[in-house]
Amino acid sequence: MNEIKIGNKIVGPEHPVFVIAEAGINHNGSFSIAKKLIDMAKKAGADCIKFQTHITEEEMTKTNILPGKISKTPLWDIIKNCELTGEEEAKLSKYCKGKKIIFLSTPFSIPAVDRLEKIKMPAYKIGSGELTNIPFLKHIAKKGKSVILSSGMSNMNEIKAAVTLFKKSRIPLALLQTTSEYPCDYKDINLGVIDKYKKLFNIPVGISDHSLGIYTALGAIAKGACIVEKHITLDKKYAWSGSKTIIRTT
Repeated sequence: MNEIKIGNKIVGPEHPVFVIAEAGINHNGSFSIAKKLIDMAKKAGADCIKFQTHITEEEMTKTNILPGKISKTPLWDIIKNCELTGEEEAKLSKYCKGKKIIFLSTPFSIPAVDRLEKIKMPAYKIGSGELTNIPFLKHIAKKGKSVILSSGMSNMNEIKAAVTLFKKSRIPLALLQTTSEYPCDYKDINLGVIDKYKKLFNIPVGISDHSLGIYTALGAIAKGACIVEKHITLDKKYAWSGSKTIIRTT
């Protein structure tokens, strides 16, 4: 259990660090921008580019709640406008194959999982907000594919329960230390958690890095991180304003 396979890559302590370029929803619903993000991730040398699969009606109740200070646009509208279709995801997956970069997308509902299965996605990344969604985790476990699990929004007992669920199903699993803050201050990174996860679970451990710059990633690798996930955008000056622009991330 101390290594997993994702596409044609082996991820573990004895292998090169697996680098995930986290595109998320930074395409803002634009297929052409999504392709440009793939091109940029490949040029930068990433092993994988990861998007998010949102079927808004399946994952959240319609609401006028705002996403904190990020935008004056309701969260529902942001997610809805950033959806890609199943057909677009299939084309992006095919485009990635041509570019020789691994395509992944994080699902946020059971129908989203089923849609990604249709394009034969090689592994699943689960966001930390879904770590306590047991029916969702069990549905993914039934697919029998490697899983990368983020842990930022969970306590240790919740993390242990999720890891146990996948281990009982004999699912190859990797766990990411995450601080769910954007951007994250260096004082809140908690790289020591990487050592704790390695000792507790005996599985590949990495980091989903929400800080500015490269220093957190370098420190995590020095601590033995097998995976580094880093958010990307085409231009940090872009911000989401309700139009077809790109969401600014770190």
